[in-house]
Amino acid sequence: QVAAAIRNPIMYSSFMQRTTGQPDDAEANLTAPEVVTNSQEGTSGSTFFYETQAKGSCSASGAGKSLLAGAGVPRTLQPEAAVECTLGNGSYQLSLMILVGFTLYGTTFSFSLLPVFTDIKLAADESLPAFTAATLPFASTALFFGWLIGSAGVGPAVDSLGMKRVVFGGALGMFLCALASISLPSLTGDSIAALATVRLFSGIFLTAGILTGVYIQEWVPPCWRNRAMVALNVAYSLGAAAMSLLCGYVTLGLDWRVESLLWCGVPTLAAIIFGMPLAGESLGFLAGKGRSKEASALLADIAHRNGDAASAQGISIAAPAKSDSGSAGPSLFSRILFPRVLSLSMCFAACGLGFYGLSYSAGSLSPNIYLSSAMLNLVDILGYAIALSADMLGRKVVQSAAFLAGGVCLLLGAVLQPGSLALQVTAIAGRLFLDVCFTTIYVGVVDMFPAATRSGAMGVCQLACRIGCLFAPFCGTLPASVSCPLFGALLVISAVLTLVSAERDGEDL
Repeated sequence: QVAAAIRNPIMYSSFMQRTTGQPDDAEANLTAPEVVTNSQEGTSGSTFFYETQAKGSCSASGAGKSLLAGAGVPRTLQPEAAVECTLGNGSYQLSLMILVGFTLYGTTFSFSLLPVFTDIKLAADESLPAFTAATLPFASTALFFGWLIGSAGVGPAVDSLGMKRVVFGGALGMFLCALASISLPSLTGDSIAALATVRLFSGIFLTAGILTGVYIQEWVPPCWRNRAMVALNVAYSLGAAAMSLLCGYVTLGLDWRVESLLWCGVPTLAAIIFGMPLAGESLGFLAGKGRSKEASALLADIAHRNGDAASAQGISIAAPAKSDSGSAGPSLFSRILFPRVLSLSMCFAACGLGFYGLSYSAGSLSPNIYLSSAMLNLVDILGYAIALSADMLGRKVVQSAAFLAGGVCLLLGAVLQPGSLALQVTAIAGRLFLDVCFTTIYVGVVDMFPAATRSGAMGVCQLACRIGCLFAPFCGTLPASVSCPLFGALLVISAVLTLVSAERDGEDL
């Protein structure tokens, strides 16, 4: 259905008329680009252009009028343009979304949120006397500290090893950590240090799971990136809500080790077995490393899987542009990109603390921690659906409005009665708007930064996000009248920063 909508000439013609003012036959003006470049300062040609200048729009192939009109003619394209040309029926992208996105990114909640429930059983386990309600929050903090370390190293790791190796290497590490979390507490004589160490490494490898969102976006057309991110986040929320209800009502009597294996071990193993053989390396990485023939072969294979093998004929992948210093692309510390890094990093930190802080504060919002957690995760789905409005209104408008609305809702927590229905409603409303932002900020990484600096920008933003997450377990020990206003203040600041930032790469405000 996605592929059909993208390649519908009537829908595309309508889009061109709205965005460019061209008449309904504007698609006839499309021409196949040759060498695609972008000479604007601070960019590396990460997008391609039509003669109508419809930046980031999807191509149409109806009635033979499409970008593929030049199929077979030698062309050098940027990775985004090459992916769009070979989209075909989109079967490869759909398989990648299910076997990699849903099984890996969509289940990362188990590592960060499952301890909210299993720690209750650990504290009640008489065979593990060192695990108490006072010591276990430190073990949970170790997970977010590991996430912090992983975020600092993910950019250089991707630049050196490639995104596929980092993603699936992290998946293997997550699986091994799931096994270790089950066995080490008993083998080490109920050592809280051993549990904290396992969670530390879980956090390090968990960064690769979150990176899957960026990996998926590189394999879909630019105009579908926001929708792909929404789909991944909906899968995340559905899984987290199901886990909350099952842990509270179905598997409540099971041992915590069984729950850890089911929610942490099985999904990561499935991603390794079924997703890794399907996934291809990033086209931009291959071209940047001088492996253009390998990139072209991979593109041809994907076009064949999408039922349109002819579309890849004659296409070669352009390597990332070189900066004056000789490195691939402009520096993140350049005059244009550095302010973007700072503003987006603050947005990531606010989202990380607010999102996970509310999850760990579920017990202070309602007496039933399982039901509160399920409600928070179910409302996430509605928030992610609202994020689709960014396709029509623009990412910056929607993101800034959601940050402001969420901040106001959470600031009201300072004056509401603890445990009251009004407090629960405002917290859920704040979470709703926070979900919108947690979708658009990931799209912002792809939109605001050239391909050559994207992994580095993601690493810095993830680092900021995990710094915020470090305080989430301890915020769960605070009264809601203290924690909610703290989250709200950070969201209001992020709203202001979003307003003064760029909408996409190529804009210098």
